[in-house]
Amino acid sequence: MFQDEGVIGLSVSLTVENDLEVDNDGNFYLVTLFYQDENSEPCESRMLFEDVVDNLMEFYRDENLAYGIGQIYQIANSLERAVNRLRTTADMMEVAPIYPDDSDPESYTDDGMYEDNSYDQF
Repeated sequence: MFQDEGVIGLSVSLTVENDLEVDNDGNFYLVTLFYQDENSEPCESRMLFEDVVDNLMEFYRDENLAYGIGQIYQIANSLERAVNRLRTTADMMEVAPIYPDDSDPESYTDDGMYEDNSYDQF
């Protein structure tokens, strides 16, 4: 007997949160939480960040060589900027754990300066 598998369209509204976590053993994870509504418990996807990077490198090696090289460099540059922002924020938190009312860590540039070229005044 032949049975048609059929196709079903399903629309689900989800709230998605992404996070980065390091466990006590030093494993670095990309964590994604999916919420069906604000009262529901999340479903979690957890991947080792190293696996994410390995998968990206493998994917772009198989792509058009020039495109893949460019994407890998752009991703590496973006990660480097994120590293600088994270370190700057951690350094500021060591000096003054609470930001002054007029300070916003998002307004800092990678070199620890505010966007208006002034240094923090902690």
